Amino acid sequence: MQTLKWLLPLTLALLAGCVVAPTTVEPGSAPELGARGQPAPPAPRLEHPGRPTQNGQFWIAGHWKWIDGRYQWQAGRWESERRELAQPRQR
Repeated sequence: MQTLKWLLPLTLALLAGCVVAPTTVEPGSAPELGARGQPAPPAPRLEHPGRPTQNGQFWIAGHWKWIDGRYQWQAGRWESERRELAQPRQR
């Protein structure tokens, strides 16, 4: 019985610390801006690249790009290996 005397108040105190106050956004207010003066991009989209159309291709994942004051999704794509970049230069 002694244990229950302090267990209930302790449990209630811990649970009270878990309450999060809701936030409100005023109409017309701007989101927090990052270092470049724009909001953080949305989460990346899930893409299903499938198989490459040719041997030697590699997948470049899609990304969000800031265009005309908003983020626009740039879809991923398959690219062919560039021979001039793949081989070391001869001196």
